[in-house]
Amino acid sequence: MRYIYLHGFASSTQSAKARFFRNQLGNQLELIDLNLPDFSILLISEQLRRVAEVIGDDEVVIFGSSMGGLIGLILAERWANIKKLVLLAPAIGINSLWQQIVGEEILLNWQQTGKQAIFHYGYQREIELHYKFIEDLQILTDRNFKRQLPVRIFHGQLDLTIPLANSQSYLTNNCDAKLVVLDDDHSLENSLDLIWHQVESFVK
Repeated sequence: MRYIYLHGFASSTQSAKARFFRNQLGNQLELIDLNLPDFSILLISEQLRRVAEVIGDDEVVIFGSSMGGLIGLILAERWANIKKLVLLAPAIGINSLWQQIVGEEILLNWQQTGKQAIFHYGYQREIELHYKFIEDLQILTDRNFKRQLPVRIFHGQLDLTIPLANSQSYLTNNCDAKLVVLDDDHSLENSLDLIWHQVESFVK
């Protein structure tokens, strides 16, 4: 069994969560850089292609944070060799949330100009991201996933980016999924020890 970690949007393989789980699983956990080829021309469809290429036909457990969690869900619908998912505030329903996340005026300007400066937490600087990112994402399924597989979701009740209700809605379609609600925000960085305690036996 292989273990794959997928970081979130505007993040990197050096995020606090990526480093934490790497410390727990060692080199067994593969960290995939989802910023390739370049964050400014990022497309989720290309990220999906890249992750599927890395996984191949091997059986895997995917750890996915935010957008990485959504990527894990999309891939699990397509590939039976994805055996389990550990999802950290997955970006379920993200397509309807951009106006809330960036603001109506900024979203409109992004669409009109074709570019928007996004603060990239991995690189610690703003990078202009093309609006094709949004258009590409809108083509993809971001909710109503149907596959039954073992899933553990961790979501903070103080999350202001992805509503807790979006993770709760996922449970209605997967009877083998469990949700743990934490007293934390979207980052979940204050709950990592608790999360690991919950998932260690689940993934091994």
